[in-house]
Amino acid sequence: MTAATTTTTTLPDRGRGLTTIAPRVVEKVATRAAAQVPGAHAASVSGFRSLLAPLDASSAAADAHQTSSGVRLQLHLDVEWPAAVGSIAERACDAVRAAVLDIVGLELESIEVSIESFVHPDRPPLPRVQ
Repeated sequence: MTAATTTTTTLPDRGRGLTTIAPRVVEKVATRAAAQVPGAHAASVSGFRSLLAPLDASSAAADAHQTSSGVRLQLHLDVEWPAAVGSIAERACDAVRAAVLDIVGLELESIEVSIESFVHPDRPPLPRVQ
């Protein structure tokens, strides 16, 4: 995450106070929803991309950015080989948009999907160390 993404989203709670949602919450919901799509796996941030990331960057497969008009999401996926990449990306976007709205209560302004690599279906990617 960049410094701009460390801001939180605040939702009015009809006179009882405010609900504050950190970008990391949106990222976790998005990552889990995308991983539920057949043929898609949440990509780990590693290698060259992790070296270029700022120190406070998320290691998740999703990066949420708060803007003045809403929340933008960048989603990083690994896709099983052979697969229809466009179809999997579209289903992942639909699943993520629905999960974030249902669980967090936010509508995403945009979702950008990056396909990081292909994985063999019999050998899914190794789990990340957290």
